Amino acid sequence: MKNNQIMIKPYSTRELSELFGISEKTLRTWIVPIKDKIGIKRGRFYNVNQTQIMFKQFGLPFEKSISSQLFPNNN
Repeated sequence: MKNNQIMIKPYSTRELSELFGISEKTLRTWIVPIKDKIGIKRGRFYNVNQTQIMFKQFGLPFEKSISSQLFPNNN
């Protein structure tokens, strides 16, 4: 990710979870309600269309990392 740009490309579950800063288990939980929109993952990667749908549903990963930097958890 360079200059707050996200490349739309096939991603694995691990790569997507790293982009969003969440665990793979959490990502799988997020995917359950939109599984009909995404369709079946073929092989190891979600295809470009599936990735776009996730970014539209969950927001862009860099937006999430920016907001977490602006509002850190003060525990």
